[in-house]
Amino acid sequence: MKVRSAVVAGVLGAVLATSLTACGSSSASDADSAGGSGSGGDIQLGAVYSLTGPTSVLGLQDSEGAKAAVKYLNDNGGLLGKQINLTVLDDKSQPSLAVQLVGQLTSRNHVSAIVGPDEQTAVTAAVPAAARAQVPIMTNGGSWPGPLKADQQKWGWAATTPTTVMIDQFIDYFKATGVKKVAILGNGTSFSDALPAYLATKTDLPFTVVVNSKFTSGAVDVSPQVLQAVNAKPDFVMSWMSGPDAVNVVKTFKRLNVDVPLGMNGGTTTPSFVDAAGKDALTGVIAGTYSAQLYDSLPADTANKTQVKAYLDGMAAAGLDAAGGASNAIMGWESVMSLADAIKTAGSADSEKINTALAGQHFVGAMSVWTRTADDHAGAEGGYLLAKFDGNEWKGLSNPES
Repeated sequence: MKVRSAVVAGVLGAVLATSLTACGSSSASDADSAGGSGSGGDIQLGAVYSLTGPTSVLGLQDSEGAKAAVKYLNDNGGLLGKQINLTVLDDKSQPSLAVQLVGQLTSRNHVSAIVGPDEQTAVTAAVPAAARAQVPIMTNGGSWPGPLKADQQKWGWAATTPTTVMIDQFIDYFKATGVKKVAILGNGTSFSDALPAYLATKTDLPFTVVVNSKFTSGAVDVSPQVLQAVNAKPDFVMSWMSGPDAVNVVKTFKRLNVDVPLGMNGGTTTPSFVDAAGKDALTGVIAGTYSAQLYDSLPADTANKTQVKAYLDGMAAAGLDAAGGASNAIMGWESVMSLADAIKTAGSADSEKINTALAGQHFVGAMSVWTRTADDHAGAEGGYLLAKFDGNEWKGLSNPES
């Protein structure tokens, strides 16, 4: 879902931090601030997201969620009697630049904590930089902790439910529906390869993977790989990728009149993806999504239903689009809210105290319920649901009408 190449960044010039309210629009400049006056009495938080470049489709949404969360908190009294000032920096889809920006936020802006980045390569680069600065960083990568070693993870945390939770949802669905043979379609990225790698760790799968068909990301014609998957006679095909490649798969299924059910990962239930792929081609597709997109059908006793509503209301109050609850903005929101909870628990904006509070945190968020420990820096308990496109909208599979 989240892949970008590392490009060596030039030396950063001076960066202006313009003081805006949290509902102010995000620009593609190197820095903008949200939620406070920028005075020394504010609690200083930083954010590193891709506001420009190939993965800005993720970072722009994340940053909007973070800003909405800061506005929500400030409108409700702030933290510890203080307002929050959020400085958002653009890594321009360059992991090496993300490292520099972490350094800038800690040494120049003197932030207490950082949210972001999103894409996994940038996360892997930024977390060790935060560890060196001894400042907690609440990331949005879906494959935590990736290749990071224990000492690199000490100050790094995740506010995105791991992709494996979504895969488990599909496994449960296959058990319930009697799927016995599954074909995988991948695009050779680390995210895409995570699906077969995770399934390979399972010893009790109710199905067999009959083929793992790959094409090169960005390929114009993926019909040979789609046909390879379909010719293996699967009961279900899982396409594990996002963006243009995922759109290409959906359109190819339609063009080839494939009648095998198709499943997809998160990030494919947004209005922009529906527009790109086409409603007709998407009809019947199953994909992972956030509970916020299915808020109206959530059971009343859902543990975090109140927090989901707060997120949706907070985005609306900030004048930002939650994309029907499907926006990745929920990850930026969750990051800020996780840090805010730790700051309240610590009774301090001191970085070390925040990090200590995170190591024993039980927090009910809009995306998931989190039980973080010194050994588990994510601790998500759920966070993804499966939805099916009915020709007009996405509906939860638990919905009797689905």
